Amino acid sequence: EHLLSDANLQASGLNCMRAMCSQGVSGLEAACRANCLERARAAMQEHPDHEAVQAKGCELCRRVAASSASNCETAINEGLFPVVRAARDACRGNPEVCRQSFLACGVLLGFLQVQGAAQA
Repeated sequence: EHLLSDANLQASGLNCMRAMCSQGVSGLEAACRANCLERARAAMQEHPDHEAVQAKGCELCRRVAASSASNCETAINEGLFPVVRAARDACRGNPEVCRQSFLACGVLLGFLQVQGAAQA
């Protein structure tokens, strides 16, 4: 018998990567080297109704994307924008998922808007 479900393990892993991102530049770089955005996207898609996975995935995405333009572009290229929006829709009843998904969407949309203005 498993003590933790796969979704709980995924949420724990995302939480560890999120914590790494809050430890300054070196922690952020370590999380990026560990493919944190790809892992967040995969976990969020695999467990769309698991609130902890969705909240931690959105928060991780926001932290990484907000750290630099290149990381934000990577998040968009990894396909995280539709995944973050889907988290908000799937977990509407959970305030933490809603909060984190709105914050992550804001960072990603802000970047897209700036990119659009620069190209115009």
